[in-house]
Amino acid sequence: MRLPYFDYTTATRLPEVLSLLNEYQEEAVLMGGGTDLIPALKRRLLKPRLVIDLAKIPVLRYIRMDGPMVKIGAAATLNDVLTSDSIRSYFPALIQAVASIGAVSIQHHRATLVGNLMLNTRCQYYNQSQFWRSGKAPCFKAGGQTCFAEERGEKCRSVYQSDGGAALLTLTAMVHVQSVNGERIIPVADLFTGQGEKPFKLEPSEMVTEILLPIPVGVAAGSYQKLRFRSAIDYPLVGAAATVEFNKDKTGVETARLALTGVSSAPLLIRQAGVWLVKNYNPAQGPEASHQVIAEAARLAMAETQLYPVDNIGATAAYRQKMIPVMARRAITAALN
Repeated sequence: MRLPYFDYTTATRLPEVLSLLNEYQEEAVLMGGGTDLIPALKRRLLKPRLVIDLAKIPVLRYIRMDGPMVKIGAAATLNDVLTSDSIRSYFPALIQAVASIGAVSIQHHRATLVGNLMLNTRCQYYNQSQFWRSGKAPCFKAGGQTCFAEERGEKCRSVYQSDGGAALLTLTAMVHVQSVNGERIIPVADLFTGQGEKPFKLEPSEMVTEILLPIPVGVAAGSYQKLRFRSAIDYPLVGAAATVEFNKDKTGVETARLALTGVSSAPLLIRQAGVWLVKNYNPAQGPEASHQVIAEAARLAMAETQLYPVDNIGATAAYRQKMIPVMARRAITAALN
């Protein structure tokens, strides 16, 4: 498949990018590593007038400590994240999530964490070639009035499948959003609309310029567990991220957060599971009691997500629903251990 015709620019300064976004609006797209954008262009899922390459803007490629935060620039690659001492020291769930993205040979050296966070929702009926889609009526995500993934579906059921997004949600990360009209900082949890057609609460003239990660005050641990067909390249069928912060004597946890990806049109924070772990987890009770507490937290994840999975990403809804508590249990257990 060939790329469509579009104008291309390698911007060298952030103000230049913001000015172009303001001028072109919906007709411009940003490219970090391009590992998701290029296939989307070839399939004509996107038809921009202008592609803006961020790779030549050195001011956006950084990972640095700034007071109680670690900041990751929009052009920082996955490999930059994996080799960052500050990320490895404080955010194990993010390291595991990033390590699971794509393949080391290409994606880790080109793809960016911001690009993975801003991954568009996907569906096996939408993410096909233009020729394949021409044999069907347009779905909701393509501007139509139907959903092929769910019989008599009344909304788009495309799925958010970012590994990094789930981990960042458990880390209470924030994003710095800028445009020619100003800037704002919003929690990652507030970045998503929950709608498959338009998954992000950003204006066409806005872009995410950096990710902000609060450094844990106490002892923290985390894990990311991913279910996929192959050991590399694949998007998650179900992904589970868990982050816990222990109390001072490590007899329990002060905070616990569990998030799932590959389930809905946004990453899902399973709040009830976190509350349950804080109230009931105590390693002094012994391994059997701890196992029961973790199993109940995983069951809560399954109960909270039972209406989400449909047959839209190449695995049956029934199978993915059964695997949600399995992946949740693995992530929680690994974090607590």
